[in-house]
Amino acid sequence: MPGFQTMQETLSVIAEWLQGWWYYVGRIFVSFVAIALITIIVSEYLFSARLFSRLLNALASILRIARLPIDFSTPLLFGVFDSRAEHSLISSMVKECRVRENEVIAYNLVSMPITAPRLVIQYVAPVVISTLRLTLGITYVCLSLASTLIAFIMGLALSRITIKSTSHQQEGKATQIVNSFANRQRSSLRNGIRKALRYVRSVSPRFVMILTTIFVLLKLGCFEYLKSFLMLIKNMLPISPAILTVAATYAVTPIASYQLAGSMLLKGLLTVKEMLVALFLGRIFFGIVSEYPRHSFPFYVSIYPVKLAAKLTATLLLYTIVSSIVMITLITLLYP
Repeated sequence: MPGFQTMQETLSVIAEWLQGWWYYVGRIFVSFVAIALITIIVSEYLFSARLFSRLLNALASILRIARLPIDFSTPLLFGVFDSRAEHSLISSMVKECRVRENEVIAYNLVSMPITAPRLVIQYVAPVVISTLRLTLGITYVCLSLASTLIAFIMGLALSRITIKSTSHQQEGKATQIVNSFANRQRSSLRNGIRKALRYVRSVSPRFVMILTTIFVLLKLGCFEYLKSFLMLIKNMLPISPAILTVAATYAVTPIASYQLAGSMLLKGLLTVKEMLVALFLGRIFFGIVSEYPRHSFPFYVSIYPVKLAAKLTATLLLYTIVSSIVMITLITLLYP
């Protein structure tokens, strides 16, 4: 019967699409969930206040090298696991005139290699490793972590130039506050599991939706048309249009850019070098159009004086631009 045969063909096509969807979307999503749960739970335990309270003296030494007040050791410890608590403490220190504006700006740069790794490991690593595969994902994560050392160098230079002397008071108070907080954290493992489940629950719908969209585009052959178009205009632009495509996507939503970059790499639209360059170029775009004007500055201006909030936002944006350019240069030199 013609109608029955048509229905069979339709069901066969649907089954093929569902099988392809599960292989593409399901496989990546399952790996994302597994990696997210593992990295967030483990890092939450490793970066717990109980562990970092033992590093107070080491952190205080870093602050002394940068000529920063020892009072910053307390917000630095809090900043490892809660940036809002960190800035709330610093805001109260500013209001009490215990620290100066240039010290706050230098601190935010110097502390970057200490406070940023947890965020990168918990929120960036699961997405990039699941979408770019293990080797490339870890490479991008390592480069992102390495870029925070540039912030430390910039902060050290700023403090050496602008800060002549500092006060090393209230170290005992810092220790007391940190130990008190650590005692209230009864179970870092339990907190890690809760945070991991919250993160997976909040990110999963958008993650699956973007993956499904890319899968449909792949099935419809849109990437083949895109490849032909990019080859057509390749010689008309000073930079690869494929790089611009990923970078522009990053400016809108980083998660989509990771998934798009992985798909374009799989289809041969991007080389590994171009993919890494595109992601760091996108980080500049994202910082200029979204992260700092839409998120960071409104938060800073809500707790700091407007002048300090503007200076801090501009400084961190400058760091993002400089560090990304350095990473792009490094990638260009390392990859053929």
